[in-house]
Amino acid sequence: MLVALALLAAGALVVRGAGQVLPEQLAMFPALALAIGLPGAAVLRLAGLDERLLPATALGAAPVLGLAAWILPLLVALVVGLPLAAVLWTLLAASAVALALAGPPRVALGREALGVALAGLGTAVLAARWAKPVLESDALFHAGRVRKLVDLHELSFGGLSAYQDGHVHAGYAFPIVHAAEAGAVELAGVDPSVGFLALVPACAFLVPAAVYAAGRILGGMPAGIAVVGFVVWDAISSSGGVLDSSEQPGGIVFRVVVPVCIALIVEVVRLDDEPRTEGALVAAVLVAVLAHPTYVMPVLAMITAAVIARRGRGWRAMTGAYAVSAVTLGAIWFAAIRGTGGAAGTRLDPGGFALLGGHPVIRDGDIVIEGRLAVLLGLLAIPIVVAAWRGTHTLAYRIPDDPDLRKLLSATGPLLAPSANPEGKPTAKTLAQAEEYFGDKVDGYVDGRKIANREPSTVAGVKNGKVHIFRQGALRIL
Repeated sequence: MLVALALLAAGALVVRGAGQVLPEQLAMFPALALAIGLPGAAVLRLAGLDERLLPATALGAAPVLGLAAWILPLLVALVVGLPLAAVLWTLLAASAVALALAGPPRVALGREALGVALAGLGTAVLAARWAKPVLESDALFHAGRVRKLVDLHELSFGGLSAYQDGHVHAGYAFPIVHAAEAGAVELAGVDPSVGFLALVPACAFLVPAAVYAAGRILGGMPAGIAVVGFVVWDAISSSGGVLDSSEQPGGIVFRVVVPVCIALIVEVVRLDDEPRTEGALVAAVLVAVLAHPTYVMPVLAMITAAVIARRGRGWRAMTGAYAVSAVTLGAIWFAAIRGTGGAAGTRLDPGGFALLGGHPVIRDGDIVIEGRLAVLLGLLAIPIVVAAWRGTHTLAYRIPDDPDLRKLLSATGPLLAPSANPEGKPTAKTLAQAEEYFGDKVDGYVDGRKIANREPSTVAGVKNGKVHIFRQGALRIL
């Protein structure tokens, strides 16, 4: 435990040194990794999600789960009046100790992870290329929030307000993204305004992992690569494109949290009745509704459609997602809209907006879909893909060479059984590992003793009259 805390302190010193000697855009990479990556890794390991989720999903979900880890300590600080430093160091210390006790995440880092990392570096370079050199428009508001979080000695909802009377901002009532970014700025020791702008490449780095996770689980590796390619193409063709404002809550939610939610929706319906996966989805939905309430609606719609299409699979996750969204939106309405006499704001076109309790509310559908029609159609298509998702639509069979198993099969007839691992996970080497994977979801286990460094079996099939090798294994087929 002491070693973990010492390593944390050393890492923090390295990040602070990087903030003093490196360009700010480079310094914010390790700072953001420490602020949300370390808590995200701790949540993955403690919840066992590193072994339950597909590797691509786990990698994409890590920063989102890191943001989720900020929620409780930040809420306590806002209610009690603690400084940001108390939240930051409590969270980092708890994460370091948790990883010391539970061990590092067990995520298979192969060629996919390397490819995603390279794509992340590419999007970071593109985002840096087109990042705005000065604060303007919405960035002024968000940078101001980050500065307040860093500078205030006692955090409070009123103290963070952009309004003169301390009224809560309905769109950003709970500053979860701002707080994590302020934590990164604090770790790097740079000016908040400069640090906020410098976060653009580091935040853009997270996008490929998130969108690849969604594409990978919906359509396999080719779909994941295609989605990442679309992101890069859009960024190049439109001078920033989807990477624009990557550091702002709306950008992070739409480009990172929502794709991770899509991947987790499929994980939930794939691993039916798996509480930890369901909890991860609910946590991601909570991050979305806290950071930018607008974007939680399509996520809830997709969850609902997927649960209906899969005949009730994932209903507990759906219930939890609706519950956290309803409580959060109710709290925002109570604190920011109910009974207000109105707060000073930007003048808006009266033809597209109405005032509700003094706050402007969109009432023109054209404003909602302006420039977003393709994205909305894509989101609507996802439940259809989930409904049709059945893997390869094939069933593999095998004749074991173990005489005891053949004797059992001669008495029972064919038996339907899973392979020794869920999709994307390493093969179970022992009976204990198989039981950890499947628990009571199978009717029985046969102990074939430990498998030591044995190659997996070869998987072959016949399609259109031709033999296809799906996996080369112990029996080589040329």
